[in-house]
Amino acid sequence: MPSIQAARIALLEVWGETGEIDALPGDVDVNFRVTTDSGARSILKFVAPETGDAELDFQRAALEHLTRRFSGSGSGPLIPSPLPTLEGRDLATFEGQRVRRLSWVDGPPLADVVTLPLVAGPATDRLMRSVGRFMGRLDAALADFRHPAERRDGSDMLKWDPSRVGWVSDRLDAVVDPGRRRMVERALGNWVERVEPGLGAAPRAVIHADGHGHNLLADPVNWEAGPIGVIDFGDMLHTVR
Repeated sequence: MPSIQAARIALLEVWGETGEIDALPGDVDVNFRVTTDSGARSILKFVAPETGDAELDFQRAALEHLTRRFSGSGSGPLIPSPLPTLEGRDLATFEGQRVRRLSWVDGPPLADVVTLPLVAGPATDRLMRSVGRFMGRLDAALADFRHPAERRDGSDMLKWDPSRVGWVSDRLDAVVDPGRRRMVERALGNWVERVEPGLGAAPRAVIHADGHGHNLLADPVNWEAGPIGVIDFGDMLHTVR
């Protein structure tokens, strides 16, 4: 696994910069937070071997598309941007491993600042609606975005595909907390009753598909207003929206 020292050398050799390096968690990539000598923060990622170059280009193109779409709006969501290497590329190879770097997005994860108990009820409904509005706006901005790698039909992607939510019904026993289980059962019931019948006629496009509490960023003071930013575009796919 790449070390902090490896990240420090990569930062210098690939981007020509120096600074403080801190390890960050990651589901697939090995991630580091970079604070350059000028104080600017970013994320340096050692890309997982199983992630294809086409998938990485899919993410890059989507981020650039969203940046263009929300440019000048004054109220667009906060999203990361690819940072070019010394050679002007968004992806490089360092000691046999692919590396890339993204701008830092300020704001704590929504899951870290929500103070209400996530159980079925009016307060949770308001929060979920705010999340839905945010993700709807984000996905609407992707409606005209296309990329050769957008169709991802591997079995691992099925769980993120909103057109195939039914698999959750076989895993409800994994939700131990009764309040949370009731919330999941209610959401699943709404999907079966209101969404599933109309899937055939639903429009299809690329969507983010992973808007959970650790990928959505919030204002720590006014988190009830909903998310202000989003990270992790690694589970995007072309499906219903």
